[in-house]
Amino acid sequence: LSAGPGVNPLGDEALAKLPEWWKNEPCE
Repeated sequence: LSAGPGVNPLGDEALAKLPEWWKNEPCE
């Protein structure tokens, strides 16, 4: 994902469908 949009379209789509709270949670 850090490589940029289009590199992993499936992964980006999945992230786009995640709720807003996910974006606020660190993924470490």
